[in-house]
Amino acid sequence: MKKSLVFNISFLLISLVLFIGCGGSKYNYVTKPTPIKEGDSKYYLSKLNFKLDDDKGENSKYKNESELKKSFVESINKHLAMNNIKGTKDDFSVEIDMTFWRNYYYLGSSKNRDNIKLPYFEYSYKIFDKSKKLLATYSIPQSAIKYGTFEGGHAIVFQILAFQRDQEHEPEDVNHISKYLVKNILEMGE
Repeated sequence: MKKSLVFNISFLLISLVLFIGCGGSKYNYVTKPTPIKEGDSKYYLSKLNFKLDDDKGENSKYKNESELKKSFVESINKHLAMNNIKGTKDDFSVEIDMTFWRNYYYLGSSKNRDNIKLPYFEYSYKIFDKSKKLLATYSIPQSAIKYGTFEGGHAIVFQILAFQRDQEHEPEDVNHISKYLVKNILEMGE
């Protein structure tokens, strides 16, 4: 009898935590109700504030900060278009703040120190209407890319371990980050 009472109370508390914790939105809507329509609104990238953290600095054989920023702008715009949400200045504008940490693979001899692992990144963005009124915000903390099995995840791990991942693979990471950033934009709204 006592065990079932403890079980029932525990079940009730866990259920309450799950229901209360799952009720909110991961997006911060400043204007309520939001005029943003999930999957239907159009956006244009008005600004990308980009920071590259590369401890090799000018000695790197990889793209510098401005080149990598240009790659991200192109990739984000490509994914906006692929998802049919790329807009014009008459639509919602997106301002993104992003930091990209190039992650070198430092194991092994010094000749292998130009090889990379998967990068770390973080970003936040703001959505504005055409009169520049803030509508919504979203951010993710520092994260690492996770490639799924069907996205070549196992092959990438083997590339890293064999010191085969280098500057020719970085565009894959830019594309992957951009794809999920745009996916978050696509899912905004009601």
